[in-house]
Amino acid sequence: MPSIKHSAKRRKKLNDMVKTKTRAILFDLDGVLVDAPQWHREAFDEALKFVGAAPLTDIEHEKTFNGLSTKRKLEILANDGRVDRTQISRIEELKRGFTTDLIVNNCKPFKRIRDVVFWLYSHNFKTGVVTNCSLQSCHLMLKLSGLIGCWHTCITNEDVDGFIKPHPAPYNMAVRETSYFPELALAIDDSHHGIESARAARIGKIWHLENFSDLTLKNMKARLEG
Repeated sequence: MPSIKHSAKRRKKLNDMVKTKTRAILFDLDGVLVDAPQWHREAFDEALKFVGAAPLTDIEHEKTFNGLSTKRKLEILANDGRVDRTQISRIEELKRGFTTDLIVNNCKPFKRIRDVVFWLYSHNFKTGVVTNCSLQSCHLMLKLSGLIGCWHTCITNEDVDGFIKPHPAPYNMAVRETSYFPELALAIDDSHHGIESARAARIGKIWHLENFSDLTLKNMKARLEG
């Protein structure tokens, strides 16, 4: 019969294991599940040109605008005097239309991504999408990617009252609906705004996906074991 001291140590070890075991996998959408960042940029630039405004430079896109919502991008440009505030609604409408066209024409399933998502779902991980996209764009991309029906939560820019990434609100909400504790979650994001959001939400593990092709089942298992 084990001693009381030994049993207490064993219970503590088991409790520690439970507390540190990843239970929720939270995916960014653009650049992680769908190769979409360039579509959003093309649509945004096209909308800007349509109203006579200058498109973003490559440096601006990478350092400041990549991963932000259309509304936030336009706020920045309006504050800099590059976009007339009276044109913002028109630009948003144009961008939505251009984005939808690009999604419909380009979005397709990737077997390696489906393998990752369905493996996680079938192994009882809580899975979530955390994106600055609109609900409409998010659902359209998931549908065309063959990824509908395998999520425990989907957080879009319409769920967080404007507190989009890099604010921690999107990941905080996803944690509440999946693992309850941020230290039990793994966030996968490709933009520095997303990484900042995950860190601010105190996510236990963060995978900065530098290349769209790096999301594979082999790499996912390695991250979970590490």
